[in-house]
Amino acid sequence: MNEFRLLDSAFRHGIAEADILGVIYNSFDSKDVEGTDNRLRYGFDSKGNVVEVAYDHVERVVFHAMRVRNAANRVSEKRKR
Repeated sequence: MNEFRLLDSAFRHGIAEADILGVIYNSFDSKDVEGTDNRLRYGFDSKGNVVEVAYDHVERVVFHAMRVRNAANRVSEKRKR
């Protein structure tokens, strides 16, 4: 059972539901958005593209998902930590 509610806006950039949930549950990076209940997660879709997913982690509502344009920088920054 899907524990998250996905808003229509989460599909605006053409990311499939399975890929969105895959990023949430199998992310390689996660950031809390200061002053909000929002969280960003970064992971790979089924085609190997890096995807960013934004959601309210208290209400468990996903409102944004899109491919990361500068994925090489995002991955290399993570490896430096």
